[in-house]
Amino acid sequence: MIDPSDPDYIDTKLVKLGSGRMSPAFQELANWIALSNPGVIVLNVYYDKFHFRDKTFLPRLSVIFETECERNRFLLPDGISFDPIHQAKISAQFEKILESQSNTTFDTKEVLVIFEAFEPVARTEANWRVSKEQLAGVIEEIKSPEIWTIRQGFESAVFFFYTDEQLRSSEESGLRRSCADAYASVLRPYDEFGYFQANPISVTFDSKENFETTYGGSWFYFDRR
Repeated sequence: MIDPSDPDYIDTKLVKLGSGRMSPAFQELANWIALSNPGVIVLNVYYDKFHFRDKTFLPRLSVIFETECERNRFLLPDGISFDPIHQAKISAQFEKILESQSNTTFDTKEVLVIFEAFEPVARTEANWRVSKEQLAGVIEEIKSPEIWTIRQGFESAVFFFYTDEQLRSSEESGLRRSCADAYASVLRPYDEFGYFQANPISVTFDSKENFETTYGGSWFYFDRR
């Protein structure tokens, strides 16, 4: 789950909005995970199959929490790798539930259990719903000829001044605060779950001069900085 168009995100959003629901097997597994790990709530459990190295389809079980904080409890200390102990326990419990329900719908042989968080993708979706026309409206509202453009990221936005000098002077002029407030205002209607109220969007600043000097005027290189 990285992009708002990913099927596991779409399915989870429907569950969170109340217009979708987990199957009995997934709901029982979600309840078991929450009971075994106090302080976490499983928003959804999503099953699919994915291409492996030899192009074989392997089963995958995505356990989807609301926040990254909850998800991180199921990772190794490196903060990247999934904890194999949690994976094994959940896989075994899933098989046990299916057996108790005489459910033969799902392939559990070599099932890969992964852990995901809903909030970061929901924040990205809200941010990406701000249109180019609205970005132009933000610049117009600020009424500053020093602003060149606005670049949206996943959960962030970058305001570009034309020159490095304008960028430096904006620190003390109060212009940066106006930029952040204007962007937050246009983003607010798309924040369906109030995530940006609790944790405001990251608004940073750069210059066209630096963009051209450091990144050769390429958004490809800028976005991968």
